Amino acid sequence: MSTTYDPSNRAGLEQAAASGDAKAMYDLGYFLETSSPRDRSGAREWYERAAAAGHTAAYFRLGYLLDDSRDQRDHRTAIGWYEKAAENGDEVAMFNIGIICQYRLDPPDYRSARHWYERAATAGYADAYFRLAFVLDQWTTPRDFAGARHWYEKAAENGDGIAMFNIGCLFEAMDPPDYASALPWFVKAAEANYDKADFTVGNLLDKRIEPRDPIGARRWYEKAAAHGDSRADYALAELAEREGDPMFIVLYERAAAAGSAAAMNYLGHRLWMRPSGRNEAAATAWFERSAANGFETAKSNLVKIGVVAAPDESAPPRGIPPEVVRAPVSLATLGFAAAGSPTGVTAALDAAIDDSPYRRNAFRLADLPTDADGRRIRKRVTELEAAERLGAPLALTPLLPTPSQPEPGEAKTALNQLREPAQRLIQELFWIWPGEDGPRPGDLAGLERIWLERLPRAGIAAHNLAVVRHIQAMESPLGRHAETWLDALTAWDAAICAADSWEWLRARTEAIGDSRVGTAALAELRAALPAALLRLHTDLLVRAAVAGDRPAADLHTDVLTRFAEQIAGRPSSFDPAAVDSARDLAVRKLAAHTRTLADDASRAVQKDPKDAGAVAGRLLDNAKLPLLIIDRLQPATDPIGSGAHDDLVRTAISCDIAQFNETRSVPTSLNILERLAPLATTRSILDRLAAEWAATSSANVAHQCTLAREKTANAPKQGAQVARDLLADTQEPLARMRSAPQPNTEAVDAAHDRIATTVIHCVVGYFNETGDLDATVELMDRIRPTVRGKDALDYLREQDTVLTRIRAEREQAERLRTFCWFCGRQPGADPAKYRVGLHNNVTRRGNTTRWQSLHIDVPRCEQCRIEHAPGARLRGFGGFLGFIGFLAAFIGGIAALGASHPPGAIGAAVLGVAAILIGVAMSKSQTATEAPNRAFEYPRVQQLLAEGWRKGERP
Repeated sequence: MSTTYDPSNRAGLEQAAASGDAKAMYDLGYFLETSSPRDRSGAREWYERAAAAGHTAAYFRLGYLLDDSRDQRDHRTAIGWYEKAAENGDEVAMFNIGIICQYRLDPPDYRSARHWYERAATAGYADAYFRLAFVLDQWTTPRDFAGARHWYEKAAENGDGIAMFNIGCLFEAMDPPDYASALPWFVKAAEANYDKADFTVGNLLDKRIEPRDPIGARRWYEKAAAHGDSRADYALAELAEREGDPMFIVLYERAAAAGSAAAMNYLGHRLWMRPSGRNEAAATAWFERSAANGFETAKSNLVKIGVVAAPDESAPPRGIPPEVVRAPVSLATLGFAAAGSPTGVTAALDAAIDDSPYRRNAFRLADLPTDADGRRIRKRVTELEAAERLGAPLALTPLLPTPSQPEPGEAKTALNQLREPAQRLIQELFWIWPGEDGPRPGDLAGLERIWLERLPRAGIAAHNLAVVRHIQAMESPLGRHAETWLDALTAWDAAICAADSWEWLRARTEAIGDSRVGTAALAELRAALPAALLRLHTDLLVRAAVAGDRPAADLHTDVLTRFAEQIAGRPSSFDPAAVDSARDLAVRKLAAHTRTLADDASRAVQKDPKDAGAVAGRLLDNAKLPLLIIDRLQPATDPIGSGAHDDLVRTAISCDIAQFNETRSVPTSLNILERLAPLATTRSILDRLAAEWAATSSANVAHQCTLAREKTANAPKQGAQVARDLLADTQEPLARMRSAPQPNTEAVDAAHDRIATTVIHCVVGYFNETGDLDATVELMDRIRPTVRGKDALDYLREQDTVLTRIRAEREQAERLRTFCWFCGRQPGADPAKYRVGLHNNVTRRGNTTRWQSLHIDVPRCEQCRIEHAPGARLRGFGGFLGFIGFLAAFIGGIAALGASHPPGAIGAAVLGVAAILIGVAMSKSQTATEAPNRAFEYPRVQQLLAEGWRKGERP
């Protein structure tokens, strides 16, 4: 049956639907579903009537309504309606069944999800392509790579960047990985604006594919870093470090500021292992920040350096499992009126939490049950007064004695507070409730067993366990373990959720008999108790952090974190928002404390600027643990936490400026700035810190140059090494100056010139001491491109002129030493060298003559040696002939002068003289003297002759 109606007119729709028009029923359901406010119940009713009347479109709307509605969500029924729609070819319904099976059922049904995705994809529903591929890729055993690739490619044809990326991942997952095939798909994904792909492409080019392409990798890394990928910031820093770029340390800090826990750990490791001196405080801060971001290596490093203890293997197991907590009973079920105006119960609860809810509990101090009536209380007060007069304590045996024996007056004061009904109710809340099982003095272990057996049915048992565990946590060594505190919170949770706990308290308020603690007070208590119990942890955490008690602060931070994880998705009286509020409260209190520390530091510096460095150190020491806990409780984007960081950094920078103006101590400034680096969080304070780094780095360059000049003056032979160290040590300061938000180019140029002139000074001193020209030239060449100013350039040119002259002289000397002196064209040969003999220091005593000989080897080539050979032979023969002639003339002369006048004597003497003349003539000929004369012109020989040495090996 079909009627005419206006689909935007409710009255017309209702009339047509009431007449049995199935389409009108559907349209009315859609009208109610989409109207404002929505009427989902009405929509569901009309959709069901339309479906019963055969309107197939209603099947899908019913499935969607039951799948999407928060208050009527019923996935199984939704699947049933979607299946009816799917039977009529509705591919969206098929797809939605797959979504429910994969994401909304607990546990997920991947087999069914795959089935429905396949049907939707086969029917041409494009959104199903990727979902089916993902199930085949990740949730099918064994993984169906071929099927996944097929459907990913179908999705990629529609421009799905994630599908393109996942195809690349499939190639990466092959054994061995096929990076060459993966790369084009990752590039396509990046070009399709899937940001995650940018880093992956850079990583492949940088570390996976041969040959490596660092230039291409840098381009992709920079693109990834631009849209906030901290992994890319870290990779850029690694790349710069491998390439020797001095900017690498600044890049690691930028990566850390972007959230890279690996960069934080690297910076900590670098400061811890630095050869020039460890900055333990700064290194530890980086490790702690990295660990707070979940980096396991940083956690191990903290254990290695002794900052935190190794995980306690002796921690007791959980005694009260989370499963004992049932859904909270409603106020309506309890018959409690909603809390209206304050009854005083919340104020009494807050006072108990502030003062320790158990330490001064009246029932505990007086050893009375919580249901003790007025007569019994008055009797115990009388007993306590008597004991106080006598000075002898009562012999009490409470189930859980206080750590120290209470004074009678203390117990009497606590009992007097019970006259106030709200106080009485709170005091009863924080002590063991009596029952048929006791309590029995001295049998706490037996009672615990009974109470544990009654969980989760008995709220009173849960309450008593909560009190016991809380007292054990606060007053015994068990409190060192998070498990004890978690058991206490879990037991409180079970007690608050249970109806019999509140029935007990209702009975107690009736017994108290005061209208101020009726059901409204109980409703108020029920609403306030979870937050109050969490505030107990907040207060303990804040006190521990302020006092510097790292184990206790870590403990309560861990308890809040683990308890939040425990109640997530479970029935609980603790709203997750309440845990967040407790964490936020701790952050606010710790932030206020750090502001107080900062204000105190500012006042101290104003009073004594010379002590500003020590003030900054104390400020950072005292704020270290509070800031660490803030970081663990809230993300870095939290405005209160980041504000605390910024206040501290800003104040410490002011302290640093004051100390430098007073003391000019660069090392102190560097220490402070290194400690501030892990604490800066916001962009504005990071820029402020970078500007301070730049200013301090300029002073650091001047400081390093002064030290280098002093070292060279004290040990000139070390000048070259001092210059090298200076060049290495000033790379980071120069990088920090260049990376300032607004770099001061004049200051950067001046720093370069100061370094260059200092290097020249060091190498000149070194050269003057050692004559090592090679090292001097090498260092001069290194600083030559960095010189900026005219004065530095003039100084460099002056020293270059000197070096050029020295180099020319040395090259000439080297040529003299290595090339043939006689021809000047060929290298000298050691076997062919010409030896020149000299003598000096001749002394004569009687018939004894002494002298000093010296031989100079004049370089000569083999060819010249051959050419000089005839002259050498001529000199040798001439010498021999002269020697023979001398003997003949001498002997003939002697004989001729004798009495016998032997015949031929005069002839022999004449021949001898002739031989002498011929020998001398031969030895003095041009051929014979050419080589010796040239040898005596050798510069070294000439120098020695000028110094008094004479030709010849002997006089």
